[in-house]
Amino acid sequence: TFALVVVLGVYLALDPDTYRRGFVRLLPLHRRQLVDAALGDAGNKLYSWLVGQGMSMLGVGLMTMISLTLIGMPLALALGVIAALLDFIPFFGPIVAGLLAVVLAFASGPEMALKVAVAVIVIQQIEGNILMPLVQRWAVSLPPVLGLLAVVIFGLLFGLPGVLLATPLMVVATALIGSLRWAIVLGIAW
Repeated sequence: TFALVVVLGVYLALDPDTYRRGFVRLLPLHRRQLVDAALGDAGNKLYSWLVGQGMSMLGVGLMTMISLTLIGMPLALALGVIAALLDFIPFFGPIVAGLLAVVLAFASGPEMALKVAVAVIVIQQIEGNILMPLVQRWAVSLPPVLGLLAVVIFGLLFGLPGVLLATPLMVVATALIGSLRWAIVLGIAW
């Protein structure tokens, strides 16, 4: 299922306008313009979120690699890449990456594990309190509670794929609700 979602995502990403136009053509004429505009807004917000998330992932990966290299941790580059990739999973990914780095640091001794733990905590504080708010304010305005609820709800509903895709799904949902709410409230389109 996850592989199918990835393949579908790639096809949709390669030519989104074709699929959007096809979907909009399924709707009655009087609803097409409103839904097309809402889908366009959702696509723009999803793109902005993805760019922002990529910037955050890159920042976390670089900070991890540099700090682990400076304290003499073996596998600093690999751990930086892992931290960057796991940063895509909101809230829980950074915890897993940090725990992995600390567990691997115990192979070099408890002193190294302590240094790595401090580095990981500092990096996560920088990301959570400085980097991510700036990036998310620039990219999309998704309240943190909605992000956390999305991870829990989509995780319960769809398992690991739900956890991985929770935040982008919530970005799309909030964009669609924001675009369509007045039309729905006023009964214009529905």
